[in-house]
Amino acid sequence: MLKFFFDVPVYRVPEEKYYREMNEYIERNMFPGPAEHNDSMRVFYSREPEQEVSHREHLREQFGGAWNYNEIIGYIRLHFLGNQIRGEYWGVKAKRQVRTRKKIFKYMTWKIAPEINIPNKADNEEIFKLILDYLTRCSKELRGRHIDTTILKSIGQYVDWKSLLVDR
Repeated sequence: MLKFFFDVPVYRVPEEKYYREMNEYIERNMFPGPAEHNDSMRVFYSREPEQEVSHREHLREQFGGAWNYNEIIGYIRLHFLGNQIRGEYWGVKAKRQVRTRKKIFKYMTWKIAPEINIPNKADNEEIFKLILDYLTRCSKELRGRHIDTTILKSIGQYVDWKSLLVDR
């Protein structure tokens, strides 16, 4: 039986790109007309700031809401197999990856990238580095996607990887 130790989220796009696209969408929809119309809308919003806030919030939600969690299109389930690091991939069941709030995840592949062998004498720091190297390999397989290693990187230095590797 495989012992999974971490699920790494895969996002449709990086956070910065998502918010840049969202801001462009909001501006395009807040001020869609000719310059004189847009100027009059700016005057209106300066007199009625709550209307501007309300309209911007509506457009934010219409675009897709916050990036966190809403833009996840898959997960890499990391596990050890013998002395190897491997990761299964679970992705959104869709022909095309677009912004959406209705997702069904399905099993995609048992090995997203070639496994990495862990040397017998590797310490926790080396094992953690190899796990991050494996995820870098995965990012090459998932071109154009963003693998979010933020949480793994924040806890990885404190995990006893050797115990996890042996405890099977």
